[in-house]
Amino acid sequence: MEWAKITVDVEPAQSEAILGRMLELGAGGVEEIDPGSFASLQAELPSELRLEGDLPSKHQLIAYWPVAKAEQVKLQLKELPGVLGVRSQRVTDAKWLKTNTIGFKELFIGNRWVVFPQKGGGRSDSGRIPIYLAPGQAFGTGLHPTTQLVLEFLEEIPVAEKALDAGTGSGILAIALGKLGCADITACDLDPVAVEVAKQNLEQNGIKAQVLQVDPRKLTRRGFSLITANILAEVISELAPAFSRLAKPGGNLIASGIIAHKAEEVEKDLRKVGYSIVDRKEKENWVALLARLGEGHQ
Repeated sequence: MEWAKITVDVEPAQSEAILGRMLELGAGGVEEIDPGSFASLQAELPSELRLEGDLPSKHQLIAYWPVAKAEQVKLQLKELPGVLGVRSQRVTDAKWLKTNTIGFKELFIGNRWVVFPQKGGGRSDSGRIPIYLAPGQAFGTGLHPTTQLVLEFLEEIPVAEKALDAGTGSGILAIALGKLGCADITACDLDPVAVEVAKQNLEQNGIKAQVLQVDPRKLTRRGFSLITANILAEVISELAPAFSRLAKPGGNLIASGIIAHKAEEVEKDLRKVGYSIVDRKEKENWVALLARLGEGHQ
């Protein structure tokens, strides 16, 4: 099957609103390229690990649609405030899944993690926990601050007995949960391609998990001692009642993907359904929350 890869050049201040509209228009996942973050990361790497050639110069959002929908989607995106340009190209399933969109050779995150693209087969003697990701379109390579914040929280809390990764994308957080010792992992995503990418990444990391193409609100399993959700602020608020239903009393929720000015609203929505806010991390105007469900919650 052929897909339309649509790249949108955006004003950074409008990126979240545009990303949200792309999801509303049917994008299963959106890749965000932030030149500032990319340049900062490159500067921190040893010279031998830096990528050669020109770095990205524009803030971009990239997503995929069936070819038949592409022109209609492009017309709607061009009308949005903050959109500087829209272009598309046709790609096949195979090219979509094989394109290396990771953008680094070795990435250190927090105090315990190192992420490698599948290509190059890197190994680390740093004593860190390695995560190997196959190149692909699914969101969650470790490059974005929202993913990094969740991984940093995972270093600090007890290992979960039973975990749910909602909006798994590449599967990076489910992999991390498994590497820490969680033996009962469920991962879900609405995007069928993300589900396939996550399954491949979990397999190459030797992690067993149930990976489902489903809305978290439709899950029947309950009693999760940890839920990770690296998604948009509005979606976290929308899913908060489902998270409280799925969680074990006293269970943790790590919610990320929250732009800083929306964090207060998300905190309020989580408190409404029985969560208390335990901790908060912030990086490059993105916020992640560690919340805990009340022990008496049924």
